[in-house]
Amino acid sequence: MNEYVDLPISLWLTDDNHNISPYIQVPQFLLDYCYEMNQDCRIVVTQPRRIAARALACRVSETREWRLGGLVGYQIGMDNRHRSPNTRLLYLTTPILLKMFAQRKSISQFTHVVLDEFHERDLDSDLVLLACRLLLADLDHGGTTKLIVMSATLNIDPLVQYFKAVQLKTATFSVSQQHPAASDSRQWVSAAGFRVEKRWLRSIKDYLAADLEICSRERPACEWQQEYEALLSPRFDQPAISDLEFELVARLLLTLRSEEVGWEEELSRGSHRDKVETTDRIPGAVLIFLPGEAEILSLRSILWEASLKYSRNEEWSLLPVHSRLTRDEQDRVFQAPEPGVRKIILATNICESSLTIPDVVYVVDFCRTREIHWDSETHLERLQLKWASQANLKQRAGRVGRVRWGRVYRTIPEEFGRKLREFPAPEILRAPLDKLVLTVKILDLGSPRM
Repeated sequence: MNEYVDLPISLWLTDDNHNISPYIQVPQFLLDYCYEMNQDCRIVVTQPRRIAARALACRVSETREWRLGGLVGYQIGMDNRHRSPNTRLLYLTTPILLKMFAQRKSISQFTHVVLDEFHERDLDSDLVLLACRLLLADLDHGGTTKLIVMSATLNIDPLVQYFKAVQLKTATFSVSQQHPAASDSRQWVSAAGFRVEKRWLRSIKDYLAADLEICSRERPACEWQQEYEALLSPRFDQPAISDLEFELVARLLLTLRSEEVGWEEELSRGSHRDKVETTDRIPGAVLIFLPGEAEILSLRSILWEASLKYSRNEEWSLLPVHSRLTRDEQDRVFQAPEPGVRKIILATNICESSLTIPDVVYVVDFCRTREIHWDSETHLERLQLKWASQANLKQRAGRVGRVRWGRVYRTIPEEFGRKLREFPAPEILRAPLDKLVLTVKILDLGSPRM
């Protein structure tokens, strides 16, 4: 990092192909470098969600043993109590940075602007990128402000072309880390020094096929087999989650404890040797990605019933996480459960990026999402259920393997997952534009120009 920070480059584009937490490390690298070179700095890092901005600032504060609101702070909404004139590393939500640009019509108040998780391409993120592009172009030779655009699934080429028009000096970096190759046929991806195994629907089905005593007693095994076969042929125009998928995940969770010990022993030897410590023997938390609150409530009910009927060896703590919960309710996901209790987090994409929950070992991904779409007939916007993109799947898999070994279960066939769209559609292409037009007017950055 140090060999690049002093180059006359206004724009850095970084992709994290190995999920090694650039959203935590890069801003701290910049802060440390400025301190070592006795340079003043004001680093601002945007996050698409409030929970991420708050959690990252708190994590840096705890790691560095700094007072929150001192050198590191955050601002979400109108709450600016956790920042001060001395703050040099500020985490905030994207709309807050837009308001700062609207007030000052300048970017020079910051030495570094870091746009994190830019792959999500919501309206605010695209507007911030536009504002940065115009404001950087207005500075003499790009000034000293540097723009860093980061994501684990960043589509870099369009961004390079976008900034070429204003003749900014641009550099791209790929964050990587090397690990020994796996010696068996299973799929392993490297992440922060720990192994993550990925399992798709077919391997889940095969694993659970012999465990039919957990099935509903009212239906014969052959009927279950037929429904499983139907799951192996999903359709792009039918993203609804079936009851069988919910039951499949419930059965999967019931088998985790019996499988953990054997897998930990496997990881502790041979080429898959990870740092399996005594603390890893506690029940690993599970993070389940669902498209919305309705699905969270449905699965929570099924899991509650399953835990009462079949889970005799451990208790479950079921924690829903979505945008309508209070801050304290959302923060419960970061708290350790009681001994012998497995924490199961039922979340929307609010937990998809920029969050590390240390005790999460398993991710269960239903591979769906909900997107805002404009209905041209009713002239209203509505949330539509869609298949998630490959970028979404990669982000969700990145929630494990950062601090300990992990495993990802996806409830779709692998061949179907390879056909999913590569990136989510930018919100500007599918949402009403009235808010966009008003925000552009408020920014007042001059007449449209290339």
